[in-house]
Amino acid sequence: MPVTEYEERRNNNIKDNIAIMESLGIGHIRSLLNESSTRKKADYRIVPSKKTNCEESESDYDPLVDENIVSLNSHMAPGSRRIQAPRSSPHRDEGLEPLSASEPRGVSKTTILRMTRSLNDANDQTSRMNLVDQASENAGHLEDGMPFPDEDVPQSPKKTRKPTWGRGLNKLTKVMGSKMRIAFAEGKKRPEQPVQAAKLASESGIVVRDHMPIYPHWKEYKNTRNKDILKDHRTYLAIRFDMDVSDNTTKKVCAGLLKDGVRQQRYRLKRKYFDGVPENQVLSNRPPNVTEEDWAKLVDKWSDPQHKATCNVNKRNRGKVQLPQTTGSQCYIAKRFTLRERGNGEEADAMDLFKASHYSRKKGYSDIAQEVIDAMETERDAMLEEGEEPKPVDEIVGGVLAEYSPATKFLQNMGIASASSSQHTNTSSTARIRELEQTIQDQSLHIENACRNEQDLRSTIISQKEEMTDLKNQVEEAKESNKRHEEELANLKKQQEMNNSLLLRLLSQSSTN
Repeated sequence: MPVTEYEERRNNNIKDNIAIMESLGIGHIRSLLNESSTRKKADYRIVPSKKTNCEESESDYDPLVDENIVSLNSHMAPGSRRIQAPRSSPHRDEGLEPLSASEPRGVSKTTILRMTRSLNDANDQTSRMNLVDQASENAGHLEDGMPFPDEDVPQSPKKTRKPTWGRGLNKLTKVMGSKMRIAFAEGKKRPEQPVQAAKLASESGIVVRDHMPIYPHWKEYKNTRNKDILKDHRTYLAIRFDMDVSDNTTKKVCAGLLKDGVRQQRYRLKRKYFDGVPENQVLSNRPPNVTEEDWAKLVDKWSDPQHKATCNVNKRNRGKVQLPQTTGSQCYIAKRFTLRERGNGEEADAMDLFKASHYSRKKGYSDIAQEVIDAMETERDAMLEEGEEPKPVDEIVGGVLAEYSPATKFLQNMGIASASSSQHTNTSSTARIRELEQTIQDQSLHIENACRNEQDLRSTIISQKEEMTDLKNQVEEAKESNKRHEEELANLKKQQEMNNSLLLRLLSQSSTN
């Protein structure tokens, strides 16, 4: 009988697997596989007889027999059954006691003895199969081309969170019986309650991801032809939440949400559809929710050398941040609200807010954050020991942060107005105003001097032009006088020639006489 292509490929795979197992020192698995693949002749199956019970004239079904005596086991070899003694009957030796009523009818003691031996053989096969499975896992899936133990196992791709669909908000709306009320405070970018802030950001992200166009610059969203985009964004959020879209604070917060969401979506598109893609395939690798025109504009922006240089500079600047926050996606306002709720309505001071927003559960405080905290506590304790009037905590935090990071806006982002920060801001603003005033005065003096110099220069130019005109007139007069002199000389020469000719004639006549 000819060998088919499948059988030939299977035989080759078996030979390759055997060679690899022998090279790994696990060649004895071959014999275990051969033994486990052969079904033992003593593996009997129990087929219950379909006799009726004479006493009850009904089915001979016994729950104890069905539940305790014959059952399947997923860990046993195929084709075998597990036989257990009933729970009420004690353990008995093989062939010494007669069958009880709970044992299957129509099965002799010899059959049970054979089944017991078959059960032991099946258990042995199961243990050997477990060894085979373990060895197979160590050796790798040979036919599928999986790596061996001495090779580097590639890491599985990182699991990313699936896009938000808004199901959590739907459940909350259904439970509450009405839409979630969103309250915005003046001067704050997000709602105070963490749940409101999270749901609002999620719904805004859904709108940006699925319904909003992605332009290269934020200023394009504020153009006249795109003025409806901001309105549509607020309208969608008003459908999902209970909010006043006509309020100016609501408009500012929604505009900030849209701006942040568009920037984040633009970054995701660049990372997924632009980075690492060959240049000749970038335009064809267009995202599904972006038009060809918008995608071409985005590609032109990302391909600009100046934009790439700006991105590199921003990346280096982000690496220089000494005090990064550890609140994750939770904004500072929501973090402050959470701490206030934990403190039973008591407002946390600036130092506690700094500790909570710079602490990581896995790594704790960073070295620079711990140094800043120690400096804050040292300054506070020193003032208490000296008996001086203690400074407000906000002022202490603002002063210490100004030493480590002069451009920090931690207190402003937390919504805390400290005396030191306000005084420092007022002083710097006043100095800046004075500097600008002095600069304006210097520039005005410089302009006046320039105007005066310009007038002098103009008068000088005019006088020089007049002098040049006089010189031109003098030159013309000199030319005319020279011309007259030349004409007079020419006349004198002619007269002299005439006189000479006359004298010669007279002399010639006198000589003849």
